[in-house]
Amino acid sequence: MTKDAEAVVDCPPAAADVASSHTANAEPAEDALEEVAIDDIIEEKKIDMPDVEVGGSNGDAVIAINKKDANANTANNDTSDSSIAAIAPSTEDQASTLSKWLLLYLTPLLKLGGTQILTASDVGPPSKCDRAHHCYSSVQEQWLKEVERTRLLNEKGRLLHEEKLAKIDGADFKSEKIGQYVPKVPSLAKVLWHAFGYWRIWYAILLYIISALLQFLPVLILNDLVRYFQMGSPDNFNALLFHPWGDVVGLFIFPLI
Repeated sequence: MTKDAEAVVDCPPAAADVASSHTANAEPAEDALEEVAIDDIIEEKKIDMPDVEVGGSNGDAVIAINKKDANANTANNDTSDSSIAAIAPSTEDQASTLSKWLLLYLTPLLKLGGTQILTASDVGPPSKCDRAHHCYSSVQEQWLKEVERTRLLNEKGRLLHEEKLAKIDGADFKSEKIGQYVPKVPSLAKVLWHAFGYWRIWYAILLYIISALLQFLPVLILNDLVRYFQMGSPDNFNALLFHPWGDVVGLFIFPLI
C-alpha cells in the first residue's frame, strides 16, 4: 500500500499542467515580440527632422543639430522637387496677366460646376506658390539658422554668467541673487517671421490700403454725381471733385481693379 502511494506521488505531471507551464513560459516571449514590433513601427513613423534638444540637469542648454538628418532632408527635398516638377501646371499658372486680373481662367471650371458636382480631379493641382513644399523648405532653413543663433547666444550668456559668479568670490547670498543661468530656446515666432515676414507683410499691408481706397473711391464718385444732378446747372463744375464724365469713367474702371 505504501509503494502504491509512493508511485502515485512520483507520477509525472499531467499533460494539461505541462501545456499550461509552456504557455506561461511563452507569454513573456510573445509580449517581448509585440514590444519589439511596436518599437519598429514607432521607429518607422518618426519624422526625419533635425534633432534639437534644449535642457539639462544643471539648467544648461544643449543644442545639437543632427547634420546627417539635415543632409537626408536635403535629399528628400530634391526628390520632392522632381516630383513637383512632374505635376502638370495649374490653370492659374498657365493663365495670362489679363486672365488672372479678370479671373477668366476660372470660366471653364464655373461652366463645369454648373452642370455637375466638382471633384478634386476637376479642380486640378494647386498653383506653385500655394504648395506646401515652399513653406516647409523655407521654415526648415530658418529653423536651422535660429537653432544655431540660439546656441551662440547661450554660449555667450553662459560665459557672462560664469564671469559674474567668479567676481563675487563665492559669496552665497550673491550667488543666490544671481541664480542659475537659464538658457534661451529657439523661437518659432522668429522663424515664421523670417520665413514669411519682412517685405511680404509690408507688401500685404500696402495691398490692403490700396484695396480699401479702391473700395472707397466709387462712393465718393457716386456722391459727386448725385451733387451734380442736384445742382440743376449742367455747366457749373466748380463744386464737383471731378468732371461728370470723369466720374462716369471712374465708376466703370475702379470696380474692375
